[in-house]
Amino acid sequence: MYQNLIYATAKPGEQVIFNEKKVSDTLSLLQDHVGGYVDCVHFEGIDIWCHDEGMLLGLEPSLIIKNDPSPRLTQRDIMLAGPIIMTSHNDEGDTVSLNLKAIDTLLQIRQITYGSGKKCLIFFNY
Repeated sequence: MYQNLIYATAKPGEQVIFNEKKVSDTLSLLQDHVGGYVDCVHFEGIDIWCHDEGMLLGLEPSLIIKNDPSPRLTQRDIMLAGPIIMTSHNDEGDTVSLNLKAIDTLLQIRQITYGSGKKCLIFFNY
């Protein structure tokens, strides 16, 4: 069964891009975008899917969720590496389109420059 899926994607150094696609197999879409097996971080009604070994493989960071006001990364912060794809889920746990609240949250993500001109997305969650 096909569903019309509204989702967002981001790659290291790039902005969030909103997409819409008719899909029958959401797992294939998720794995194709991240380039392998997926892991999920649930945040503010958003399922953020990333490569499950992104950090181990040395992929560049794509999103930092700052849960601590410190200017440095802390153990409370979340860093995701490599390409990411963002969806929502229903009460049964099925992957579904982003809802309006999730889209509003994603619009609050900003891009920062770090190191020698590298860019990363950041969300200040405090």
